[in-house]
Amino acid sequence: MDIKTGVSAETEIAKDFELPQLLAQWATFGFDAQTLCILSGAHSFGLSGTSSPQGLLTTPIFSRKYYSQILSNVGFFTSDKTLSGPETLACVEKCSASQDYFFSQWRNHYFEMASWGVDQGVLKGIPVGTTGRR
Repeated sequence: MDIKTGVSAETEIAKDFELPQLLAQWATFGFDAQTLCILSGAHSFGLSGTSSPQGLLTTPIFSRKYYSQILSNVGFFTSDKTLSGPETLACVEKCSASQDYFFSQWRNHYFEMASWGVDQGVLKGIPVGTTGRR
């Protein structure tokens, strides 16, 4: 992790991936193009790890703006811009058009990612989008 930028070495590598490389990387964990597209929405808030003014494209609000920027060919990382490719374009368009759609999909896909590698017996009976606390 670079102390000045807060960017890890893995991020430095993945940020320049084109869509086929990203899809292959995510597939190793069992995730598809839809999951990649939806979870990339996490880039919609916070500040990019850069001193470049172009890195300040995101906001402190979790929103669909990220997807609108992709459709306008604005993105900080190559991995953001490449989401306008054929495998993820429909997802980007849906998320850009509807924040409700983005949020509902985010909840489901985030839960899928967070439970990766977790014994499914542990998750049985926990509704999607909850903490599992009783």
